[in-house]
Parts: sequence; C-alpha cells; structure tokens
Amino acid sequence: MKRINYFLLILVYFLASSCEKAKEYSIIPEIEYSNFIINENLPEYNAVKGTLQFSFVDGDGDIGVNQPDSINSDSATYINESPNLFVSIYDKINGEFIVKDSIYKFRIPYLEGGTYTKSVKGDIEVEILILNKISDTIRLEFYIFDRNFNMSNIEMSPDILIAE
Repeated sequence: MKRINYFLLILVYFLASSCEKAKEYSIIPEIEYSNFIINENLPEYNAVKGTLQFSFVDGDGDIGVNQPDSINSDSATYINESPNLFVSIYDKINGEFIVKDSIYKFRIPYLEGGTYTKSVKGDIEVEILILNKISDTIRLEFYIFDRNFNMSNIEMSPDILIAE
C-alpha cells in the first residue's frame, strides 16, 4: 500500500512540474530588427523599394489599431486614425549618416492577445518606397506605439548597401 502512495506522489509531482507558466513580458512593446530586403532598385527615379522585417513582443497585447470607422469615442478615433509605426531613413554622406526630412508612417493592424495570456508576439513586414536617396548606403531607424501610447525601443538597421 505504501508503495502505491509513493508512486502516486511521484506521479503528481511530475505532472505538476511539467506545467509551464506563460512567460510574462513588459507592457512596453519591444521590437527587434530582422532584415531589410531590397525588392527593386529604381535608379531612374533615384529610389529603392524594399521590405523591412522586424519582430515584436508586447505583454498586454495592445498592438495595432482598428479601422477608423469602427470606433465611436473621440479618443479612440484619434488612436485609430494615427500611425503607430515610424521609420526614419538615413543616407550615408561623407562617412556620416544624415537623416532625411520626412518620417515614413504606417499603421499596424489590430492584434489581440491569446486566450491564456494577453501578450502578443510575432513578425511584421512592411514595404517601403524610399524616394530621393542620395547615397548607395542607408540605415533605417524605427519604433512603434501601442494603443496605450507606450513607445517601444528604437531599433536601427545595420548599414544597407544599395547596388546601382
């Protein structure tokens, strides 16, 4: 009889220890640069089209925005009409990176946390048409905001060489 109790106790211990707790993440979004793929070089227009790829994680799962017409309150409409991904382009001139005047602005679609945890994580790809490039080397700097206006870390790509 004691032998069965020990077996049952060991079985319960292994079952309880095998349950994984969900990893908790910060409510401040975190992003990480993955890649920038040049899809098309357009030298006749002094432009390049490429895809920025990065990963993200957010502990309270409030990344992205709904369509503007699906919201009624004024503050929610403001959030949903606002961009939440900002990208700055730097051109390398005489060995130094100079930021362009304009910032590229995008909207990440509405994302929702899972059933057992509110956190969301994944990968985002955004296509960018970079106009008026003035060098063959660029860098991208970018960040996001969540629906509670928490700003992520600022990520910077490595040097990106654009072949002519």
